[in-house]
Amino acid sequence: MSKIGLIILPLILCLLIGSASAIEYTISGIVQDEDAVGIYHAHVTGSVVGDTYTNETGYYIISGAENGEHNITATKAGYYSNYTIETVTDADVTDADIVLTKKLIFADVIEILGSIVDIFPPIVLIIVAVVPVLIIVAIVSFVMGLFGSILDGIVGALGRFGR
Repeated sequence: MSKIGLIILPLILCLLIGSASAIEYTISGIVQDEDAVGIYHAHVTGSVVGDTYTNETGYYIISGAENGEHNITATKAGYYSNYTIETVTDADVTDADIVLTKKLIFADVIEILGSIVDIFPPIVLIIVAVVPVLIIVAIVSFVMGLFGSILDGIVGALGRFGR
């Protein structure tokens, strides 16, 4: 065999072996709420190539999963995110369901306030204690001022009427 053949043959073998792709499978399931109702348009991502969104029934399918463990995460506004860990072993996974818990109406605001309290506890406590008192004082002052003006007007009118 010539020197060129000895160089080219290993290169061709490397190209053939390198171009052989791994077998890929799919992971699918349903993203649902605690009442087992499918969640439409939940974002599903994972340790696989790409991401997807659920359909009207909460069903999703992700392609490109190789053998091994995969962390599949679902997120949707108004819900706490959740995940499942699925193991692909020479077959598609069809039962990778994920349950999302609905957030309380003000859960995001409470989380933000909790973070602020963690960072600035004395300032937040002062604001929480003083601001409502100031608002009440302002309202009472306004109402008293308003009634005072009304009473002054009535007394003035009666005084002129009685003359």
